[in-house]
Amino acid sequence: MQVQVRFKWRTHLKAARNEQDVLALIRGYMAEWKDEEVARLPPGTWPRTLASRKDVLAMAFRIGQAHGDFAGSATELASIQELLLFITQASVRITQIAAAGENVPELDAQIATEPEEPFAERVPSASSVEPPESHQ
Repeated sequence: MQVQVRFKWRTHLKAARNEQDVLALIRGYMAEWKDEEVARLPPGTWPRTLASRKDVLAMAFRIGQAHGDFAGSATELASIQELLLFITQASVRITQIAAAGENVPELDAQIATEPEEPFAERVPSASSVEPPESHQ
């Protein structure tokens, strides 16, 4: 079973200007998940009520804990990793906004338009990583 990765939401997060924008984007992102995708997640990891920055940060922590304790299939792992990545990015953006005050500008244009690719395509294979030099 192929896992759908929803990249566009990460780009939209970068343009969010206030807490309500981030919360609306989270709701939109969650609405794209199918019931069978949500069912693959470990219990307690699907966000129920996210009404504030505090809720988003708490959810990121819970999903991170579940990810650290995870022992399921590769498909289930991909689902929890996608959710963790998005909620973590939402946490970062909502915290940037809180630190700067409401209605902050979107992130630098270079960052906001950088291409997004699946994580697996960005990670070098073990054979392409050279061992560190010895310091003897």
